[in-house]
Amino acid sequence: MFAQSESLAKSAQRILETNCVACHGAARMSDLDVRSPENILTGGKRGPAIVPGKASESLLLMAVRREGELRMPLGNSSLKPLEVSILSDWIDAGAPRSSTSGCEFGRTPTADGGEGRGAGRDHNPYGFTLWMVGGGVRGGQVIGSTDELGLRAAEYPVHLNDLHASILELLGLDHAKLTYRHSGRDFRLTDVGGKTDLAAKLRNS
Repeated sequence: MFAQSESLAKSAQRILETNCVACHGAARMSDLDVRSPENILTGGKRGPAIVPGKASESLLLMAVRREGELRMPLGNSSLKPLEVSILSDWIDAGAPRSSTSGCEFGRTPTADGGEGRGAGRDHNPYGFTLWMVGGGVRGGQVIGSTDELGLRAAEYPVHLNDLHASILELLGLDHAKLTYRHSGRDFRLTDVGGKTDLAAKLRNS
C-alpha cells in the first residue's frame, strides 16, 4: 500500500512538472505554484487548487478536465485520459507525498537533576510539539496547545496511538492492517486503538 501511495504521488508530481510548471512554477500565474503539494493546497487567487480526498471538488482537476472556464494546460493541448485519472486518484487518496516528517520526543519545560547529578530536561510524554511536513499536510497551521507551562496538553490532546494511526493514514496506510505475527497474536503499532481524526484535521484545517 505504501509503495502504491508513493508511486501515485511521484506519478502525479511528474505530470504536473511536465505539463503545468511552465506557467504555475516560478512564474506563478494566478499566484498558483504546483511544484509541491503544500503549494497546491495553498492554491492561488481562486483558493486551494485541490481538496484532498475529493477530486471532483478540486479546481485543479476541473482545469485539467477542461470543465467550465478553467483550462490547464493553456492552449489546445490537453492531458491524456490516463494522466487525468492519475491526478484524480492522487487527490482522492488525500494527495499524499512520498514521505512525511516529524520531530523528536518532547522535553519538560523545567530542568531536572540535583546534587551530584547533571541538570537536564527529562522526556515529557504529557505535552509536546510535533512539527509535520509532507503527506498532504496543510502548512501554516497550529493544532492544539499546552498549558501555560508547556507541561501538559490542554487543547486537542491526541493519544500516541491516534498520532501513529494518523501519520500512517497520511502515507496511505491503514494502521489496522499493518500487523506482524508474534507468539500467536497479530501486533500492530497502534495496538487496539488508533483513530485518524487528526489526519483529516491536518489536511483540511
